[in-house]
Amino acid sequence: MELNADLPLPQAYPITKPFSKTSGRFLLAFGIFGMAGFMVLNVFLVGYDIVTITSTNYNTTSGRMGFWDTTNGHFGCQPHQFQLGDSFRTNISAFSYSVFDVMPSTADSTRGGAFSYAANDLSSCDVSEYQIVVTPGDRLITTSASIQCPPPLNFQAVTSWSYSNHDIVGTLVVDAVRWECRRRELYKTTTNDGEVDSQEVYKVTAQGQPNCSTSAPFACTIPVFSWYNAIGNTDLNILGGDRNGAASVLADENNLYNVVTMFFYAVRLDLSELTLDPILTHSYSGIYQHHIVQTICRTQGIAYVNDTAPPPDTTRTSSSVIQIPYTCNVTRRKPNASFAVSVISASLSMFLGAWGALVAILAALARRRPGGMSFFDLGFIFSERTPFKPMSATFNSGMWTGTVDSTGVWCPVRTIRSLASRTTHTWAILINTMERQGRL
Repeated sequence: MELNADLPLPQAYPITKPFSKTSGRFLLAFGIFGMAGFMVLNVFLVGYDIVTITSTNYNTTSGRMGFWDTTNGHFGCQPHQFQLGDSFRTNISAFSYSVFDVMPSTADSTRGGAFSYAANDLSSCDVSEYQIVVTPGDRLITTSASIQCPPPLNFQAVTSWSYSNHDIVGTLVVDAVRWECRRRELYKTTTNDGEVDSQEVYKVTAQGQPNCSTSAPFACTIPVFSWYNAIGNTDLNILGGDRNGAASVLADENNLYNVVTMFFYAVRLDLSELTLDPILTHSYSGIYQHHIVQTICRTQGIAYVNDTAPPPDTTRTSSSVIQIPYTCNVTRRKPNASFAVSVISASLSMFLGAWGALVAILAALARRRPGGMSFFDLGFIFSERTPFKPMSATFNSGMWTGTVDSTGVWCPVRTIRSLASRTTHTWAILINTMERQGRL
């Protein structure tokens, strides 16, 4: 076998032209669009910080943000934990409520001390009991109502409203005041000391439960007080031991019914109940008429004293929820300088990694193409019967081509290169033969 020593032996792929024009265009397009895509992606990955804030709106967690938006975007808010004794207001509230009981979720469980709240609608809550207390000595009327909320809330709360015809600054100290002076006389009159001992009244208490229908629209009425009693001012004795003793209490019972009725429906309106009863939304229709209430509610309900048209009887008021601050996880855009540095650095790191991997893949593919061998890029005539003889070869577009003389055996360049690239055994035969001929 003979090897033409005059032919050059390229040892590697030409470094001056590593890729074809198609591969070059692909790399250029990847460089432009890839960097732009990485920057857009990293705006959302590293352009925002996650912070914790408080918000009164529990349902703002679904908003989307663009990278140009500097406002808050919520990932989620945690439910608020109400403990016994905590107070709250609703979004349409006229009153403040205080939690006094958390009922068990099941019959065999113990009573709890807290419950979770996550913007639950309070329309299922209703007034379970009401009370009115008249303190003649303080000239004070206080009405209270307890509300009960069914599962999943399972809590009870109480709210109250007070009225007095004078400002209660403090209690007059009478120990050092002479009995004959005007101040002592005013104090005696205010605290009802001028009455007969058996009729001195310190406090009047009336209590009852509303009578509500069990079917929609759940209309309610105020029945006769289930408890109506008074406490004496001198020795705190009970004046009237039961409901039948009400006659011994010198008070306008009809007026108490008016106050309780108005307060009851005001609380129901606060809880977004149906406004079927027209006490607060239409002209007054209470059990006992009073000239003051008639004057206020002659044509419009208290809820619509600004002369706006009242809704139909079957229309609910606005949805009622507890107005409470929630702890929320929020994404907030970084300051401009930090935002730019974070996005650019992260995008550049991703781009360089992807660029290196892509170049390595294209280089491996290029070496497998014609003209891309890293070793002998020559054509040989290989035969077990005849020695190797070089072809009349010419270099054409990176490939060796030629014809075989009459003593040789035709073996295309691509075939030898394919054999050489697929197995080392062919190379071993070729190199071993060349060593025997003294060519290596």
